[in-house]
Amino acid sequence: EGERIQAVGRAADWAVPPQAQVIDAQGGTILPGLVNARVHGAYDASVRRHFLTEGVTAVCDLSAPLSALTVPAQEGPGDAPVARSFYAGPIITAPGGYPASDAKRELRYEVADAAEGRAAVQDQVESGVDVVTIALDPGDVEQPLPMLDRETVLAVVEEAHAHGLPVRAYVPRAEALEMALTAGVDVLEPVPMPQEAAAELQPAQESAARHRLPGALEAQLAQAAAQGVI
Repeated sequence: EGERIQAVGRAADWAVPPQAQVIDAQGGTILPGLVNARVHGAYDASVRRHFLTEGVTAVCDLSAPLSALTVPAQEGPGDAPVARSFYAGPIITAPGGYPASDAKRELRYEVADAAEGRAAVQDQVESGVDVVTIALDPGDVEQPLPMLDRETVLAVVEEAHAHGLPVRAYVPRAEALEMALTAGVDVLEPVPMPQEAAAELQPAQESAARHRLPGALEAQLAQAAAQGVI
């Protein structure tokens, strides 16, 4: 009824209202709509149509070019229904930072300081984004990457929150986790890991008791949970 499931059980146990529409699932399973909170390329309505036909009723695109956000089509080919969509604009990052590939140039918004960070958020707000994505990826020994400084991250998060927008931070390395938590980001993508710990945890499924996260990282993740960070 409306947007809520009112009852679940054997048909014989419930009085179905006479005006109700009856749908025979033919042995299939009926579920609430699935939400995929991390996708790319969903500003293309045909992509969202494909998600919907597979049971995904809402998606969040974490890095869309600003040019694609003018008014993303809400209908698929032939006015077919599509998955509901939420969008971030290009990933706010340091000059030359993640994603560093030239092929992904449209998916990054480079800022050099706090003032440019605030301007980037305002630019994205005007484009109608639902969420702001930032990159906090120092890279690795073989390919270090420039990263936003603390003042810029604080400014981006503060500006986004002032406009009522959550901030999702790409933080693959634990080295940048403290900065993300101090700034008050809302979501971490993915769970940050120290480089040395990632290899040590590979056989964890065989004997979880022998493998633990470093104590400092456990404390940071506990802090993240206390702050309500997803």
